[in-house]
Amino acid sequence: MPSSRRICGGGLENSWLKYVIAFCIVGVSYTLMNNITTSETVRALFRELRTFKEEIQTADYPSKMYRIENTLMNMKREQDLYMRSLNHKIVEALETYSSDKTGRADYALEAGGGKVVSLLHGTENFERAKTLFGITLCEGTHGPGAMLHVDMSPGHCWAIKGSQGGAIIKLIGRVKVNAVSMEHISKNISPTGEVSSAPKEFGVWGMRNAKDRGVRLGTFTYDSEGGLVQTFSIANDYYFDHVQLEILSNQGNPEYTCIYSILVCRFTGQSYRN
Repeated sequence: MPSSRRICGGGLENSWLKYVIAFCIVGVSYTLMNNITTSETVRALFRELRTFKEEIQTADYPSKMYRIENTLMNMKREQDLYMRSLNHKIVEALETYSSDKTGRADYALEAGGGKVVSLLHGTENFERAKTLFGITLCEGTHGPGAMLHVDMSPGHCWAIKGSQGGAIIKLIGRVKVNAVSMEHISKNISPTGEVSSAPKEFGVWGMRNAKDRGVRLGTFTYDSEGGLVQTFSIANDYYFDHVQLEILSNQGNPEYTCIYSILVCRFTGQSYRN
């Protein structure tokens, strides 16, 4: 009986050992197969990469990239040139508007260095504001420098008492004066619908300094029925540092005269008015 138990027990131990060995064999086989599969996947990936590299080299990829980069750089240069040209045109347009709206430089413009240095004898500022139903006709608070600005809003002018007066203006450097322009607001934006306070006859003298007796450059008439900016050419071969503006009459207002803008220009062309 004891020997029978040993035989039976030995059989059971052998069976258990067989199961363990079989399990180990299966595990090792799975690991080996998995490694083989992974290695094959890696090799396949490398093959694809080599193929892709060969295709790129065959297609002359560096040359194509150079051409693309060169095209993009040319586009950027063209865009930069266009923007510089556009900015230049904008600056030109602003300079034109800020001069006299006709394309000629204004050598009396206060923003550029022009200024009123003195008033003519007997000239008085009209300092009392004029209104109509609460609407400003003449602000009366602006000095003579207002006529050297580009602001043409109603009431923003140099107002003088009566219909006569004037001032001496220092120009932006020494200028060969060939034209003067007078500008007034339109009847359409005038609160009263008329421009009786606008200058009519006025004279201009060229001066080498503020104390000079001056050279008469001409007497001109501003037409209230004409354009807002009226330009008068001057036959002159001399250079002046100053000009004298003298208002001789207005369009009929008995109390005051409003001078919105006087411009001193170098003009080389046919005489005209607009």
